[in-house]
Amino acid sequence: MIWSSFDRDEIRRGYAMLMQAAQQGDADALAFIARCFMGEEYVWPQAGFKVDDANASKLMQKSAMMGSATGVLCAARSSNLTPSVERHMPFASFKEAFEEILGQAERGDAFCCYMVANVYFWGDYLRVEPDYAKQFKDENGYNAWAYPIAKEWYERSFDGGLCAGWGNYCNIRESGLCDIAQDVFEKYYLMLADISPVICNNYGYYLRTEKGDSYGGLLRYVEAARRGDPQAAYNAGHIYEAGEEVDENIDLAYQLYEMAAKCGHPAGQFEVGYYLFEGFG
Repeated sequence: MIWSSFDRDEIRRGYAMLMQAAQQGDADALAFIARCFMGEEYVWPQAGFKVDDANASKLMQKSAMMGSATGVLCAARSSNLTPSVERHMPFASFKEAFEEILGQAERGDAFCCYMVANVYFWGDYLRVEPDYAKQFKDENGYNAWAYPIAKEWYERSFDGGLCAGWGNYCNIRESGLCDIAQDVFEKYYLMLADISPVICNNYGYYLRTEKGDSYGGLLRYVEAARRGDPQAAYNAGHIYEAGEEVDENIDLAYQLYEMAAKCGHPAGQFEVGYYLFEGFG
């Protein structure tokens, strides 16, 4: 609900369920609650969670020490798997926690697929098999081996409706170290754009800059703006203000800038201030 809906009310219901589970002693719930307070790299910014690094670290470490494999892998990713936490966690090793998540991923859990992909993508697999480090001359050598594996797991997470790994997937494609067919890339891009307003905005930019579909890109901006993405609202407002591909529409541009501004977008706030200063609105 938190990572697949992109609906603030639905996200809050999911968060309430996590809180209830945590109060009943569920260690995994603590890890997911921690992610909610770790900023936009971990949760949709418009969900309304304030960044609280200290609380997030405390919850993530507690999750790992209570026996959550999710907590262990997420703690490693967020620099919270300290020597002290490792000593107190009930797993014999990072590998043991990874294998638990791998088992859930192989049974189809989308979030576990995403975490497995991250282990390969970020190099945490060398915690699983430290001796593997000896076979790679440098980071590029490791990535050439790991990226194709991470790609497959990210795609499994996408098939499960989870968008969180899309940025890393794009980085794999851009690295040139792993072949991702154009039709496969565009299939997933379109699929995830229909789920995430952030990716929908990015897809609009992709259509405009790489596919030569300026109007199609604008429609994606407008769609993403309606679904709560402030960057998309700003992008669409700029197009209507400038009259690019469409007739100039200052009223609509102002409305879109205002949408962006209310979501905390600095450039949108500037534009609304400018319009008001000039006597509009």
